[in-house]
Amino acid sequence: MWNNLGREQRFAIGGETLEVVKEYVYLGQVVTAEPNHESEITRRIRMGWSTFGKHSQIMNGSLPLSLKRKVYNSCILPVLTYGAETWRLTKRVQLKLRTTQRAMERKMIGVTLRDRKRAEWV
Repeated sequence: MWNNLGREQRFAIGGETLEVVKEYVYLGQVVTAEPNHESEITRRIRMGWSTFGKHSQIMNGSLPLSLKRKVYNSCILPVLTYGAETWRLTKRVQLKLRTTQRAMERKMIGVTLRDRKRAEWV
């Protein structure tokens, strides 16, 4: 751990010195010494796409959009936004999340960027 003077401070419990790490996962969320949450958000986006892929038969199939929306809202969105209460939402982060959401929505309805449909249409 670093103090605000830039010097490293060691901690010991029971005579054993704790290891100093740059980041670690606690309760499913990456914790870092830096106030930047972009690595955690990028990780969450990857996990969201992974979950989306696990449900690809439902999401890419010919099932009704209402069912796809329920699966998205109950299975994928919670994975994507877990821990979002602690994120510092900059414009860049908001754009990243919005882009991911739109890409998933496009995939659910079978519309690609080549179809030239605006985000509002999706």
